[in-house]
Amino acid sequence: MRLLLVTFIFMINLFAAQSDSVYDAEHNLLWQDSFSNALNKMSFKRALSYCDTLKQQNINKWRLPNNTEFTLIIDNSRIPTIQPSFHYSGVGCYWSYSHGQIGNVDFKEGIIHNTQTNNDQECFVRCIYDE
Repeated sequence: MRLLLVTFIFMINLFAAQSDSVYDAEHNLLWQDSFSNALNKMSFKRALSYCDTLKQQNINKWRLPNNTEFTLIIDNSRIPTIQPSFHYSGVGCYWSYSHGQIGNVDFKEGIIHNTQTNNDQECFVRCIYDE
């Protein structure tokens, strides 16, 4: 009975550890996919800090994705336009950042925006890790 309980607890932990991210093997990218991705909007500055300090799955080198990486998970055949392997997605914009270029993607329409002028708006955050 004790072995069964330990096995059950291990399986719960294994599922939880895998359920907060989506791995893109083709591009070797690990995407954060947790409830907070659909719940918390924040400013661009706060989003940068959030990803920089995120520790998930024993990884502490998370960052904001760039626009090109976001195109990899857009699926315009559905609404929301995010790949079905993602379980948590808020309606609205998600921050992106690359080489000083601030942007965001809207999964309601699958549109990517460059937004240098309005980085005080609040968007959702989906951090990414690449080795």
